Amino acid sequence: MVLCTNYPMDMPGRGLRYLLLASSLIFLIGLSLIPRPGLGSRGGGGLLIITTFPSLAQDLELLVCDDDEVISLVPAGADPHEYQLRPSDLEVLREADLIVSTGHTPMEVEIRDMVDRGELGATLVEVPGVPGMRFLVNPSTGQPNYHMPIYDPVNYERFIAHLSTVLAHLRPERRVEYEENARRLRDCVEGLLGRAPKLDFTAVADLPVVQYAVSWLGIEITSFVLKEPGAPATPGDLMELEEALANHEVDLVIVCQPTVASASKELEALAKEHGLPILYVPSPMEPSPILDKLSVILDQALGLAGRTPGPGHRAPWGGILILLSSILVASVLAAVEVYGKD
Repeated sequence: MVLCTNYPMDMPGRGLRYLLLASSLIFLIGLSLIPRPGLGSRGGGGLLIITTFPSLAQDLELLVCDDDEVISLVPAGADPHEYQLRPSDLEVLREADLIVSTGHTPMEVEIRDMVDRGELGATLVEVPGVPGMRFLVNPSTGQPNYHMPIYDPVNYERFIAHLSTVLAHLRPERRVEYEENARRLRDCVEGLLGRAPKLDFTAVADLPVVQYAVSWLGIEITSFVLKEPGAPATPGDLMELEEALANHEVDLVIVCQPTVASASKELEALAKEHGLPILYVPSPMEPSPILDKLSVILDQALGLAGRTPGPGHRAPWGGILILLSSILVASVLAAVEVYGKD
């Protein structure tokens, strides 16, 4: 159900947006053709669901009933890490039945506090609190990476399953529909996982948000240019990074697309300068479901599957073989010299 299309490694941001838009339209049209009972408009018992990130709203739309309403609190294009709640936001939050949050930005912490104080009556689902959620360690900080863990397909599947249960609890008369929608999304996830190569590559990346988007493909990120929002790499870090790229100590570079952050632009330029392949990860802020973004990433990974890992992946015994070969050659030369004297 998710459309996967070929995606060139150096595709510009505009092309990626067109690709995501076309993929999303086909995906949403396909889901809409499957019969789904509903009243067609909120007001007949439908839920009001508020998401903090615009991208979360895209995924919730695929799970809810036709007469449920999904609204993103943060407008498209705004940075959720810098967004501040407005009086109009508070009015919408007070009317909500369900709030879905990534649970790590200042605005989301404020929402959590209001729920805890009883100022908001909505059920709050925070991604870090979803049962079974798996968190990776940010290699640049040594701390858990809370930036978009549902970009990992298995985490996404658990997220959808948990939301389906919550929705069914809030609206038990539509339980079957929520479960059926979740099943269709789970089938899409399994389809992606079934096609995924295991690359066994190392990479450097621009932003922590891309880590979950590629780890399921066997790509280990060793460092980020921007360690955390507001914590850029030091000049020393950048020197080490450029040296690693120049020596091809990693297999590829991961860049969030569109490349609007300076960290993304710097890393993209260095990768091109030193001839390293680039895998572009669609930004979570782009208006398309995560499954469509994962499909775009998977197509690029399949294109990389035929590449040989770099020198950092030499087998442990590779150095021993080289040493033994050197000893053997030295022994032969020594023997030749001895016999030559005879």
